[in-house]
Amino acid sequence: MSSETTDFLKQLELENEGTLEWKTYAFLLQEQNSRIITKGGLLYIVGGKLIFEDFASERPLNRLIGSSRSTYRKTKLYAALDSITALQPVARRDAVRVLLGKRSIEQLKSPHKLQRLIDRTVYAVHFDDGSVWFCEMYDTGNLDSFLPH
Repeated sequence: MSSETTDFLKQLELENEGTLEWKTYAFLLQEQNSRIITKGGLLYIVGGKLIFEDFASERPLNRLIGSSRSTYRKTKLYAALDSITALQPVARRDAVRVLLGKRSIEQLKSPHKLQRLIDRTVYAVHFDDGSVWFCEMYDTGNLDSFLPH
């Protein structure tokens, strides 16, 4: 790991007042003005909390064509680990339908083999208040081991 990465991770620990226990790169899917937006960032566990934090980035294509993104607003979501009720793999297409209000969360099912071949798998992180985060994770690793059973 580079010293820049190590410094960055230490900074996350300081900001969140705890030891970084688990991390992965992830894309968070959200609905905004009837459109689906995808934010790339870090999904991590610190101090008994699951946190998603995105980072400002400029896409190389925008620089080439002279386009600029709208003003960046940081996204940082927190949830207590003990508020997570389930971690469910779902087809990205189904997650989008839920976010757009075309399907209910209760209708979500794990993707079958064919769906996994033709669509990306995202994870629905269900919370005890009925909310859900949809995250396409680079590596789910041992995330289950941190969740209440």
